Amino acid sequence: MKHLFYLFVTLFLCNFSIAQLYTFKNFSHKDGLPISSILSLAQSQDGTIWLGTDGAGLMSYNGYNFQEHHSN
Repeated sequence: MKHLFYLFVTLFLCNFSIAQLYTFKNFSHKDGLPISSILSLAQSQDGTIWLGTDGAGLMSYNGYNFQEHHSN
C-alpha cells in the first residue's frame, strides 16, 4: 500500500513537471512586415512561414527576414 501511494505521488508530480511553455512574438513594420493584415498562414517543409496578405501579396518569413514575392 505504501508503494502504491509513492507511485501515485510520483506520477502526479510528473504531470506538472512536463508542462510546455509557449513564447509569442508580435511582428510589425519595425520588423520588416509591410502590412499587418494577414489573411492566411502556412509553413512549408523547410520551415519557411508563408503569409497571404491583404494588399502586399505573398510574403515569406525564414525566421530572420520577411520577403515579398511578386508575380510577373
